[in-house]
Amino acid sequence: MTALVVHRLMTGSACLLLILLLLRAVLTVDPYFDTFAYHLPFAARLSGICPESCFRMGEYLEAAYDGFPKLFHGLQGLVWRITGLAQAVDVLNVGALVLFCLFLRRWYRVPLAWAFCGLVAVPLIQIHATSTYIDLPSNLAVAVAILALPVLARAPEAFGWRKLAIIIACLGFAANNKLQLWGVVGPLWVLFGIIAFVSLASGRRVGPFIPGRRASWLGLLCLLMFTGAVVGAKLVDNAIAHGNPFYPVRLALLGFVLDGTIDALGPDQASLAETWRSVPSPLRWLASVLEMGAYDYRQLPWTYDQGYCETALSWKDCWRPVSASFRMGGYFVPYVLSLVIFLGWRLASQLREDRGVLIATFVGTTLLVCLLPRSHELRYYLFWMIALVALCLIVVFDQRDSAIRAGAKASTLLGLIIMVALTSVLFLTQGRYVTPIGPNVTTVIDTLGVKDRVAAIPDGAVACVDTSWQPFTFLFAPVFHPGRSYTILDGQVGPCNVVVHPRNQ
Repeated sequence: MTALVVHRLMTGSACLLLILLLLRAVLTVDPYFDTFAYHLPFAARLSGICPESCFRMGEYLEAAYDGFPKLFHGLQGLVWRITGLAQAVDVLNVGALVLFCLFLRRWYRVPLAWAFCGLVAVPLIQIHATSTYIDLPSNLAVAVAILALPVLARAPEAFGWRKLAIIIACLGFAANNKLQLWGVVGPLWVLFGIIAFVSLASGRRVGPFIPGRRASWLGLLCLLMFTGAVVGAKLVDNAIAHGNPFYPVRLALLGFVLDGTIDALGPDQASLAETWRSVPSPLRWLASVLEMGAYDYRQLPWTYDQGYCETALSWKDCWRPVSASFRMGGYFVPYVLSLVIFLGWRLASQLREDRGVLIATFVGTTLLVCLLPRSHELRYYLFWMIALVALCLIVVFDQRDSAIRAGAKASTLLGLIIMVALTSVLFLTQGRYVTPIGPNVTTVIDTLGVKDRVAAIPDGAVACVDTSWQPFTFLFAPVFHPGRSYTILDGQVGPCNVVVHPRNQ
C-alpha cells in the first residue's frame, strides 16, 4: 500500500467519522451517569436555565458545585441556551477535538485527517467525543500546553504573543475546568517559566522579550504572574470562601488538615478493585495502560468510565461484584504498544537536539501522569495518550511539506497502525460510539416514565425525588416539562410537600 493510498484512506475516514460524530452529538444524548448527575445540572444553573429554585442537588454535589472549577460547564450552558437543546452541548467536545487537530496542523504541520483518525482510534477519546463529560476538552488543552513547550525550548525567538496567548489560555482553560488537572497545570506552568527564564538568561530572545533589557525581564515576570493568577483563580476563591483552596477535597498531610467532603489521597473504594489497592499508583497506572485483566465482565471492552455498564439507563441492572477490570484500561493496548515502538524507531532518525527535546517531553509526561491521584482511571488524564499520538505524528510530519512527502515508509507504517487500531476498536464496540442513533433527552424521559410522576406534582410545590431515581432526578426539573413551575430536590435535602416515590413503586 502506497503513502498516497494511505493518505486518501485517512482523509476519507476522517471526513466520515467527523460527520457521524457531529450527527451523534446533535441527535442523541450520552446516557452516562455524570451527565445527568451533575454536568447538565451545573450547565443549566450557570446559564440560568434551571437555577437552584428549579433543581437542587444533594449535599455532596452542591459542595462540588461550590468548589469545582466550572468554565466548560458555563460554555455548555451557553450552547444549551442558544440551541434550546440539552443534548447539543456535546458538540463542544467534537469541536475541541477539531481545534486540537488544527493546533497540530498549525504548529507541527500534521495533516488534519491523520490527527483526527489517530485520536478517534483511542476508545476513551472516541467515547468522550460525543459526551457531556469534560475530560476530553480539558485534557486536550493540557496536551496543547505540553506540546507547546518543545516549540518554546527549540525556538524561543519564534514564540510570539500569539503562541504565548495560546499556552496561557490552555493552562487557564484546563485549570478552570477540572479539579484533577490542578496537579498537572501547576508543574506545566512552572516548567513554562523555567524554560522562558533560562532561554532569556542564555541570551536567546523569547518572543517579544529581548535579552539584556530590564523591561523584558519585568515583562516576562508579569506574564508568568498573570498566568499564575489565571490558573489559580478558583484556588484563591475557595481559600476565601471555604478556608480550603482545594475545597471540596479533603487533604490531610503531616497533621495538617484542609477539610472537605472528598478524600482525594486515599484510594476510592468505589473506583478501585481490591486487587490493586496495595499496588503503588505508578504501577496501577501502568497496569491500566497495559489493560492487564481489563476486559472481564464488561458489556463492551470499553465504556464511558470503564465500569461494567454501557449506560446509566442499565446501571443497576448490570451491577456485579468488582473485579480487577473495574475502572481499568481504555486506550487499547495494541495501539499503545505499536505507537510507543513506532515513536522509539522514529526518534532514532531525528536530529540530536530535536530527539532530546521530544524524549524529554514523552518521559516527563509519563512520569507526571503516573504519579497523579487515581491515575489508573485513564479518562481523568487522557493527555498522556493524546500526547503519545501527537508525538508519533510529529516525528513523521514536522517540517515536511505534505503528508504524501513525509517519508513514504514512516507515513505508510503509521497510517496502517492508526487504521488497524481504528477498525479494531469500531469492530469490538460494534460502532456504538460513532453511530448517530440512540436516545435523546425526550426518549430517556419517556423510557423512565418521568412524565407520569411529574403530572402528580402541582405547580408551586417543592418535590423530593427519591434517590433511587439517581442519576436521573434532574429530568424531573421543570426545564424539561414546559409550562410547569415547581422545585425539585434530589432526595430529602430540604423541606418538601411532595415526595416522588422510588422507581419500583
